[in-house]
Amino acid sequence: MGVNLLKFLNMKNVILFFFLIFASNDVLCQSNLDKYTGQFSDKELRHLLRRTMFGATLEDMKYFKGKSMDEVLDQLLSFQPEPDPPIWHTATNPFTDALKVGEPWINTSAARMWNVSGLNLNTSYWWTGRMLKQDKNIREKMILFFENHLPSNNGKDVVGYQKFYYERIKLLSEYSVGNYKELINKICTNAAMMTYLDHKANAAYKIQNNQEIPLRPNENFARELQEIYTVGKGLKNNEQLFLESDVIAASKILTGWHTCNIINKDNDHNITSYINRWCKDGANWTVQFAPAMHSRENKQFSSHYNNALINYEPGANGGQEEINQLIDLLFSRKETSENLARKIYRFFVYSFITDETERDVIQPMAKMLREGVNGGKPYDLKDILKVLLSSEHFYDKENIGVMIKNPADFIIGTFRTLGAKYLADTTRQNGGDLVNYGIYGHYPNAYAMMSGTGINLANVPDVAGYPAYYQYPDYHHHWLNAQTLRVRKAHISLQKSSTDSINFSGIITIGQKNIINYRPWDKHILFAFVEQLNNQEDVEQFVQQNIDHFLVTDLSDKEKLKLKNILNDIGSPKLWKDAWTDYKTSTNGGYAAVRQKLYFFYDALFSYAEFQLM
Repeated sequence: MGVNLLKFLNMKNVILFFFLIFASNDVLCQSNLDKYTGQFSDKELRHLLRRTMFGATLEDMKYFKGKSMDEVLDQLLSFQPEPDPPIWHTATNPFTDALKVGEPWINTSAARMWNVSGLNLNTSYWWTGRMLKQDKNIREKMILFFENHLPSNNGKDVVGYQKFYYERIKLLSEYSVGNYKELINKICTNAAMMTYLDHKANAAYKIQNNQEIPLRPNENFARELQEIYTVGKGLKNNEQLFLESDVIAASKILTGWHTCNIINKDNDHNITSYINRWCKDGANWTVQFAPAMHSRENKQFSSHYNNALINYEPGANGGQEEINQLIDLLFSRKETSENLARKIYRFFVYSFITDETERDVIQPMAKMLREGVNGGKPYDLKDILKVLLSSEHFYDKENIGVMIKNPADFIIGTFRTLGAKYLADTTRQNGGDLVNYGIYGHYPNAYAMMSGTGINLANVPDVAGYPAYYQYPDYHHHWLNAQTLRVRKAHISLQKSSTDSINFSGIITIGQKNIINYRPWDKHILFAFVEQLNNQEDVEQFVQQNIDHFLVTDLSDKEKLKLKNILNDIGSPKLWKDAWTDYKTSTNGGYAAVRQKLYFFYDALFSYAEFQLM
């Protein structure tokens, strides 16, 4: 039996890729945004938590069990206080005395260092830690939504100083269930975005030989502001929704803003002189507005915007006043609400939008965004998310278990569904400082695993985001190819394949002492997880609980029998019930036999295609 099982598992690995690539392309769903009135069982709860958080832990399920859908959503969509800022995590400190192990650095001189990869990674590890330790809340999932929809990239001038990288994440966190229109207004003068899209020193004039010479403003941000963040490309990518003249007009509105962190003597805009003249508080590396560098023209828009004219606003507040008018203009367009509705839908529900879905879901969502939900403020994300996540459409069986997990859902979600706990390591000392601040101990591993499977935090590959959320017709299938599937398999494998040379770094097998403490006594993660289940000795209940927790759909009786046979037949000759009883009742026996059975069982369970879906 064991040989046939291993052949079966190898066959599943071969066909898994093809199953996921071709599955679910033709989902047709007739339901709409009417509120879901069916049973809100564990199945619906898991579906909701998988889509709004990175995996659902046993503790999450226990906490929410018995609550109504509205009660669960009220907590998921509640505003949460911001976590503590990043702390420096290692005694290795080649940069500045401001970096102290276990202490925040964001308000020290370290925050103003340019192009420091160590701090860059430190902030990424902190971000990874937020995801791993997330509250019972949608906030961390929304930050990733914004990171895809409003991307930045710390590879471009490292997004400026490290403070800018941190402040960008903090801004996205602040507006996770806030107002989208207000967020876009803030993004216009966000230092990280200004660096990424080339308007960190966007001037309408330069001074040369004491003469003021007009410049053509950089148009990058003005273009993406319309094409991606607001109006969009329309339902069809070749649909013309604005003109080049609208890009130019918007770029003039955005002139005069700059980040006080630029040292570039060779810049032909005479940036050094510009900064020396206009950066009044350069020591704090803030975003500032220089009225003399702001375009004094009136800004004329095309018929796509009803030939609107935004007049030049003089004075210290003129730049922000013109931005306010620009944002009002962009959000007056019906297409802005439609574009946002489709982005939200593709991230939380499904990649493919059928004609029926466009009519019955997207258009009603867009109307509610424009007008506000039940008298609420237009473009409030909390309100529209509650409508979508409590709808008949969201809980339609055709929308459950049909999305391929993105790398964050796959990696972070696996850690969390296994119940990993993170405890500070206070044992290793060096002159009074911790050598390796333990609360960051495993974040680099999770961060690297996400990067290896397709999401490198703060390094979105394109200004349009990840292809999985916009590139027709493959969409979420972009997450999987021959290489990324191998890497995913390596990360969830419990035993290294003798035929695959890929680096073996399984999530379960790296749980070593002082890297991850799953429990205060460093118990193996599988044992720590299994001990939280009910009636572990009952093989049928054991198999079913694991299927329910880790897979998006139930398995057939035939597949369940295979899993039960693994527990009963592989390794120790004892049946699962007897092996588990020995482990629980013996002071020093039974561990090895149960561990071997668990390794084979979870290796098989995680090889199912249903584990790759959510």
